[in-house]
Amino acid sequence: MFPMEPRWARSLHWNGNAWVSDSGLYVSNKRFGIGINTPEAPLSVVAGANLAVFNAKRAANFDPGEFEIAFDGPDSTGLSIDEVTDTGNESRLFIEGGTGSVGIGTTAPQAPLAVTSSSSGDVIRFKAPENGAYNIDWAMRFIAPGAPNSGLGITDESSGASQTRLFIADTTGNVGIGTTDPDAALTIRSGNELKQHFQNGDVPTSSDFWNTIDSYGMNTGQGSPDSAHIHLTLQSSTGHLGVGTNDPPAPLAIKSREVLKTYFETGDIPAQDNFGFTSNSAGFGIQQGTPSSLTSRMFIQGTTGFVGIGTITPEQKLHIEDASPGGLTGLKILNTASVGNQGWRMGHLQDTGERDGAFSILEETGTGLLERITVLPSGHVGVNEPVPDTKLHVSRSVSDPSTAINLMEGTGIMTPLDP
Repeated sequence: MFPMEPRWARSLHWNGNAWVSDSGLYVSNKRFGIGINTPEAPLSVVAGANLAVFNAKRAANFDPGEFEIAFDGPDSTGLSIDEVTDTGNESRLFIEGGTGSVGIGTTAPQAPLAVTSSSSGDVIRFKAPENGAYNIDWAMRFIAPGAPNSGLGITDESSGASQTRLFIADTTGNVGIGTTDPDAALTIRSGNELKQHFQNGDVPTSSDFWNTIDSYGMNTGQGSPDSAHIHLTLQSSTGHLGVGTNDPPAPLAIKSREVLKTYFETGDIPAQDNFGFTSNSAGFGIQQGTPSSLTSRMFIQGTTGFVGIGTITPEQKLHIEDASPGGLTGLKILNTASVGNQGWRMGHLQDTGERDGAFSILEETGTGLLERITVLPSGHVGVNEPVPDTKLHVSRSVSDPSTAINLMEGTGIMTPLDP
């Protein structure tokens, strides 16, 4: 007992399970099988290794330009769409079994999509019509080895003339933007002023950065492209570097509304031994410490040119100021060519009694300091005498009896001072 023979099965016979033909066509449950009597899909095809499962041809015999679908590849591991050529079949599209990798021009794809070509030409083309024309037309183009500037390029084809936007040279790995001849790891050539824009987020903001290059020089700025502030300029004609200005008048010019212009940090975090340069309407200073807690080491007053060491309000050409309890605030003078001593010191003393506030000149010998001249706040001057008790008090060496010399007021006459 078998089902009624359908009209399309007049060339088939019932084998007990399915309608079959002598050529290997099976029909079961409205499914067609070729080479299989239990089709698992509307059309199931089973063929031997490297055998075509579908042929598309224009004549009884295959001619070049006709195609077939066949099991192909190493050990017949995938399905291939082949073109029939004069020398045999060539795979145009291959899907590898097991990995699902797709090969175009290769039956051994080593990536999810592998494209192999022996000549220059487009690898992938992206076109989108707009108003009847392909105004969006991009291509990924391969320039074969042996050709000038061989490599892979992404080109804009919308204008009718190919314009390379991105290029990777195969011999060097150099990347070119706007050029197919990159002579550095990254080469950018453009007719536009704005060369690079680094955007944070979906829309331009004031926190974005950009680089520009023109005949004037190279700039790095911050902000949106139509509203940006220049942070760094390298002037092409002079080589001058400007920070906060695009017209640096010196090898290094810094323009800023901030007082702290330059900070030199040693280590990973700010420390007290770091230094900074400050500048404002009052003058220029060299300071030490952290950015939030700086101590002035030297200051040049803008209006007078006075230099202050330890003060930012100098009152003379050189003004030295410090708190030195029990010591001297002053300066040292040393001629390194001299062998007579190790130099001289002079300054303002902090001491006990009447010596507090004195001015002192000291000789630095190999054995220590010798105070040669002392001027007390009272006006008494001592020569080799740290505590003079007259207008001019001269003490002789220890080997000679100590003799004080008295200067008589209004006469210029020095007389021995009575004990």
